[in-house]
Amino acid sequence: MARIAAIVLAAGASSRMRSQMPKALLRLPEGDTFLERVVRLAAGAGADPVVVVTGAHPLVAPPPARAIHNPDWALGQLSSLRVGLAAVALTSFDGALVALADHPLVRPETFVALVETFARTGAPVVRPVHAGRRGHPVVFAACLFDELRRAELEAGARPVVARHEGHAVDVQVDDPGVVTDLDTREDLDAAGIGIVA
Repeated sequence: MARIAAIVLAAGASSRMRSQMPKALLRLPEGDTFLERVVRLAAGAGADPVVVVTGAHPLVAPPPARAIHNPDWALGQLSSLRVGLAAVALTSFDGALVALADHPLVRPETFVALVETFARTGAPVVRPVHAGRRGHPVVFAACLFDELRRAELEAGARPVVARHEGHAVDVQVDDPGVVTDLDTREDLDAAGIGIVA
């Protein structure tokens, strides 16, 4: 079985949400915070360890995750991914499941399908596709870790993914959560959910 770590990116300032609390700590109607749900889904799919990369706001990682701070969070998601990769670098992993704290509506079976597909194929990139749109979370094989660490912060991970496009595996999912980014109150309304702060 493939050994997969999970890196949950939760470093953003949440400025577009217009909330007094960090977006990762907003609660879904079921009671979980965004962050609790994403951590639970990653761990439930077999990822171990689960690392939460924090930044603009001090966050306590829900069990079984641990938090690590990115002092350069304002430089973008790739800077946080680098911090997460450094946090798991001391152990040998086959890949890393990279999830976003502002994508809490992804279904559990999608996380499982991505991990199982990676374990079966060993593809450099495994990503979900819903209705023709690619989304998150994404599994990166360990062979890409150095490339991701060296990538230009301004460009993000896209050029790395593009270089390996021919070997990437898309997993078709009936899951709009993979492309539902909850950045604003309007996003919440469009998703048909009310948030309990």
